[in-house]
Amino acid sequence: MPAFISRAGFENEQRWYAFDRGGQKFAVVQIAGLLARRIHCWIKPDMTYERGDRFGMISLGSEVDVYLPLSARIAVKPGDVVRAGETVLGEWGEP
Repeated sequence: MPAFISRAGFENEQRWYAFDRGGQKFAVVQIAGLLARRIHCWIKPDMTYERGDRFGMISLGSEVDVYLPLSARIAVKPGDVVRAGETVLGEWGEP
């Protein structure tokens, strides 16, 4: 089903990723949409990532949910166009 339908998060293929940056935790969820039925994942346990690194790919109407710490200052608002590896979603202090 289309990724924007609330049930898609329960029924469509999805991948959850949890990150810990010096005690500051955040998560990313990729949810496949109606046309993109596969999620490509390059992430491996214990790999090191830098800001802006890409770790997976989905397309064609899919959805990516990002869960930032409550202490984060959100840098985007609804309706903003964001680009993977380029757009800052939120900021928080150094760990």
